Amino acid sequence: MLSMLCMSCRGQNTQYKVNNKNTTVVISVDTVSVLSLRNEQYSNYKILQLYNLDNDGNRIDSTKRIELTKDTKAINIISLPNSEDVKNFSVSKIEETKNGFKIAADWGGGNYFYGREFYFTFKNNQFYLDSLKMSSSIQVPEKKTTATKKINPPMPIDNFNILQYLENE
Repeated sequence: MLSMLCMSCRGQNTQYKVNNKNTTVVISVDTVSVLSLRNEQYSNYKILQLYNLDNDGNRIDSTKRIELTKDTKAINIISLPNSEDVKNFSVSKIEETKNGFKIAADWGGGNYFYGREFYFTFKNNQFYLDSLKMSSSIQVPEKKTTATKKINPPMPIDNFNILQYLENE
């Protein structure tokens, strides 16, 4: 029973062959999560959270990313910061919303913690960053702030760089 539980907690490993000029390189990828969008307008889209794996099967932190796929083809990649760039950065949730999807991320440590929720909406056959919910908290003295920012005009997901929105308040 315990071994079944351990196996179900691991991501799905996939190997891809990449042809680079005269050589073929095999890349192992760990799929952390997959969200298949259900809205009829964009039901052929999926959001995958991925890492490349080294030869020993360990995750390569610098390769963590979110891929937006359409009909199994990656159409957008959001590179995620590693812990050296942003202390303890993690994606805590990716979920479908009424008009698209959201990505929730957090980071920090010690006395300071930060969070962002990125809301993407679907229009004109593509996703746009529409709004952003920001939070920060200090443990001592206990203080929490939240704010929502509307992105005007909405930003096409092709131009989205998550690092631009991770400033600590």
